[in-house]
Amino acid sequence: MQATELHLDRNTEVATQRPAAIANAASLPWCFLGLCLYLISQAYLIPLWPQGPSWAVWPRVADFAGGLMAAACLWHWQSVQRLPAPLAKIMVWLMAFLWLIAISFLAQTLLSPKLYWNSPDAHVGVQWGLYQLARMIQFAILFFCAASTPLTEPRRRWLVAISTCVLWFVVITVALTYTGTIPYESVVAHLPESQDVSGPWASFGESYDGLGLISYNHAYTACQLVLLFSLHLSLTYSRFSASNVLLLFAVTLAVFLSGSRAGFGAMLVLVLPIVWSWIRSGGLMPLVWTGTVGLTIVAAMLIAPSMGKVDGLNDFKEQVEELVVRQSTTFAAYKSDNLAGRTDIWKMHLEALDDRPWTWLVGYGFGTAITQGNQAHMQPLNMISEIGLIGLAVGLVLLCVILHALWKCEPSQHPLLWGTIALLLTSMTQETFYPVAAFGHFLGFYLFALAIAMRLWFDVPSTTSNDLPHHEVPQLNPPSVS
Repeated sequence: MQATELHLDRNTEVATQRPAAIANAASLPWCFLGLCLYLISQAYLIPLWPQGPSWAVWPRVADFAGGLMAAACLWHWQSVQRLPAPLAKIMVWLMAFLWLIAISFLAQTLLSPKLYWNSPDAHVGVQWGLYQLARMIQFAILFFCAASTPLTEPRRRWLVAISTCVLWFVVITVALTYTGTIPYESVVAHLPESQDVSGPWASFGESYDGLGLISYNHAYTACQLVLLFSLHLSLTYSRFSASNVLLLFAVTLAVFLSGSRAGFGAMLVLVLPIVWSWIRSGGLMPLVWTGTVGLTIVAAMLIAPSMGKVDGLNDFKEQVEELVVRQSTTFAAYKSDNLAGRTDIWKMHLEALDDRPWTWLVGYGFGTAITQGNQAHMQPLNMISEIGLIGLAVGLVLLCVILHALWKCEPSQHPLLWGTIALLLTSMTQETFYPVAAFGHFLGFYLFALAIAMRLWFDVPSTTSNDLPHHEVPQLNPPSVS
């Protein structure tokens, strides 16, 4: 190829870094093994055993997989290359946010209650602040390790296979727990039954909570499926295939069954641009036929009794009707009746901020939102409550850096970008991208998925010629490597 024919994808500065990334793409095998294990661990996020000071820190498979990634990167530290510029920029702002919350914890959560006011719940804020700070440190290390692990075409295929298996496993376990084929009690049978010891795990499966093997929080289950599917689409370059179409219908059904209205809305936001891109590429009739078959199967499932969960067919129909009514309110989320008491929670946090106006700027301290009686159930408000408008501003800059990087560097159709936007909408009613206990490893998994999606652009450019539309194919010849 002549120099005059060279076409650089979207961003010249980014594209010029590809040769070095490709030359290093076969290294760090143990880091890649940890990468695969962490992805596998996202199928089962139930604590392994009740070991630790609190149910929030009981060990999970994801903790060990993340530890393996960190240990492998530390062992091969001399082989770890500098991060590409977009990933390095995200890492810089992630560290800035980490330093800010650490300062907030020390100054506001620990010292301010002793110096300026007496709070009987101050120790609760300290406990949750320590937990959230430890999680953020863990997630920052996880992002760096994933961003430092080179990818090759064979590695991409491994990740596609793993993500496919994980998605189907989560979908099937959601369906099995919903129908009662797997009793809720058996999922957490190895954990103590006491509410004082197991916390929300003791009520696993009640009031739409606890489908599948992800979390006691149904919103986490739904968001996990949306993120897994977004990552899978990114790994497959949003290719129109039978596997991706079947997964789209299966994941949408599983998110619907979860009972999470925010999660179901996010899934629809993700699905619409992907389906539209498939229709534009000539996939209308296959989608229609697949949808018809899928709806027929779903209808057959919904009218079948589940003897393990209900006494008979009528009870099962009532359960389904209740779920349909609940999910239909997704399209009327602006009505206070559909917000499950969140307006009262928001009012409580706003009044607490107004009581001490200076907390609007710096917050009450990282980890203290729970001392108001509950998390704010709105991430921007929760951030203001804990780290103030200053912390929210830093978080927004980090978000803008991530969205810009995804727009510039993510492969075809930007599935993770759309998934991020969809999940951001859920943060209006919950703390989706915040290290609260209810969302366990979700923020860490998002940063992990972000690193993988962007490394694909740097490390596997040759595969895009087989998967992208012709007008989006990068015309870049990488140097040959042995």
